[in-house]
Amino acid sequence: MKATNFSADDPLFGLYSWNSSSDCCQWERVICTTSESESRPVIALYLDSLVLMSFFEVTTISSRVLTSLFGVTSLMILDLSSNYIQGEIPGHVFANLTKSVDLDMKQNKFTGSIPPQVFRLRSLRFLDMSSNELTGDLSKQVSSLQNLRELSLEENRFGGSIPEEIGNLSKLQRLSLHGNSFVGGIPSSLVSLKELQVLDLRENSLSLEIPVAIGDHLTNLTGGIPSSLQKLGKLETIQLENNLLSGEIPSWLFDIKTLKRLFLGGNNNLTWNNNNNAKIVPKFMLSQLSMKSCGLSGKIPGWISTHQSLVFLDLSENQLQGPFPEWLAEMDIGSIFLSDNNLSGSLPPRLFQTLSLSVLSLSRNNFSGELLENVGDAIKLMILMLAGNNFSGEIPKSITKIYRLLLLDFARNRFSGKPPNFDPQALLAFIDLSYNEFSGEIPVSFSLDARILALGSNNFSGNLPRNLTNLSKLEQLDIHDNGITVNWKKSKQGLKSFNLEIYSLLDLSKNNLSGNIPVSFGYLQSLESLDLSHNQLSGLIPPTLVKVQQLTTLDVSNNKLEGKIPVGGQMDTMNDPNYYANNTGLCGIQIQLPCPVEPPPPKPQKDEKEEAYWVSWQGVAIGYPISFLFTVVILWFSGYFQAALALSQRRRRISIRQNSLRSVF
Repeated sequence: MKATNFSADDPLFGLYSWNSSSDCCQWERVICTTSESESRPVIALYLDSLVLMSFFEVTTISSRVLTSLFGVTSLMILDLSSNYIQGEIPGHVFANLTKSVDLDMKQNKFTGSIPPQVFRLRSLRFLDMSSNELTGDLSKQVSSLQNLRELSLEENRFGGSIPEEIGNLSKLQRLSLHGNSFVGGIPSSLVSLKELQVLDLRENSLSLEIPVAIGDHLTNLTGGIPSSLQKLGKLETIQLENNLLSGEIPSWLFDIKTLKRLFLGGNNNLTWNNNNNAKIVPKFMLSQLSMKSCGLSGKIPGWISTHQSLVFLDLSENQLQGPFPEWLAEMDIGSIFLSDNNLSGSLPPRLFQTLSLSVLSLSRNNFSGELLENVGDAIKLMILMLAGNNFSGEIPKSITKIYRLLLLDFARNRFSGKPPNFDPQALLAFIDLSYNEFSGEIPVSFSLDARILALGSNNFSGNLPRNLTNLSKLEQLDIHDNGITVNWKKSKQGLKSFNLEIYSLLDLSKNNLSGNIPVSFGYLQSLESLDLSHNQLSGLIPPTLVKVQQLTTLDVSNNKLEGKIPVGGQMDTMNDPNYYANNTGLCGIQIQLPCPVEPPPPKPQKDEKEEAYWVSWQGVAIGYPISFLFTVVILWFSGYFQAALALSQRRRRISIRQNSLRSVF
């Protein structure tokens, strides 16, 4: 088939099942008409995900390959998604696609603007150009796509205002423009979209105030969210997170009867009239609600209790006060985000007996008391974040029964006693017990999947467990400010070199490290930041650090180091004198201090020559900030329901595609 010959012989394309000598209509990526004649026109091409990614890079394709593909004039469905096609979209190739119903070009690297020829495809029902690098304004010509059901342009670089003409797309059911740079208000013409079910405008730069008045006289309002949106009788999703919206959240939002998902989080200048809490009786049944950073204060609004179908609740970063409500603990919500408020008291026992709880984020509040033994009843729990509170007592041993648990963050509380041993076969990858009052020996057993283990600033004592050397996936280890006794040279305990290769951040500062800096640090090829300051290290800075190509920060100040600072590679950029200050006798171009005599090459350290696979120190304490990775994890998981929603819409769209073809023939 001519449309696919451009890549059939390239091993980087997933076209192994294509046979140029066979009937193209027999290929699984092609759909032809059911005509019994010899000529069966191609009506659908599913050419998604053809590019195979190597481990190190993604192979891109020039957009010039589209010329032959768009020559199939009978084409109704074309899916080119996830192929990393780069360059501007050649507009002339759309001229013959007048029968197109579905055009899917998402997850590529297209640049420039949408060609005007696309807006002449009058039969188009589904247009998806999301996750590209498209720029410019959204053309007013979009209004000519009168049959459009779904318009997905999210995750691009579009700017300017959202055109009022978009309100002419009377059949539109889904409008997704999130992750761009649109400015100004939300078009009042959206009130004309009577079939609209999903409105996703999050992560733009939309501003202006949200009007609080209700009435037909605001139908033509051009700033903020027009109150006339409540007339959209089929609207199910409103997503406006992470914009620049300000003003009071209007109570009329709660009068949209069909609404199921409401996302207003991340608009830090929004305010909420807490007098509305007693008045609001929502006319809809929400499944997902985000009012993060929306100026909520007082107690958690009681009207939330009426939404018995709620599976996702985010009220974090507000000024909420009072206890964790009993009614909320009984609602069986899957994900609860209440971090960064002023909530207090103990947690209701019923909370951990719910069947669906998978994420509980209560960090940075004023909760107190002990965790009950029934915490282990939350068998579906995957993320438990209680950091920055006043919890006390021992961690219940039942918590080790939660085999789905991925992240456990109990940092900065008053937990005491000895933490429980975790099953090596558990999934627990992120553990932060730092800044508590734990004592005794460090637990001998952790999950083999552990990537972050933070035990710093406690009262642990004794030896470092041998089993830590079995944690081959460990990227960050923090045992600073304890009473741990370590003699890795004698006991062969430590971190194996293959383990060290995955470190990106390593902070060993303010400990009692002595001896030479191991030359094996040159094996840390992923290392970006290394802090060895405020120790008793001596000797030379190892020349092997020149090999660490990702290194951007090196701090060896306040030690007993001497000799020439290595030159070459990233070491030439480490020229802040403060990072070398207060040593015995360092010299070099980085600190503009010439060396009196060129020192001879250092002899290999005996212990490292004999034991090249070990980094060995007496009394080591490894510690560095882990909040960044924890934040990444929680942000990823808070987007789970966004991804789940997208997947659901994707499945629905495939079904609609098939129905579209049936409706034609």
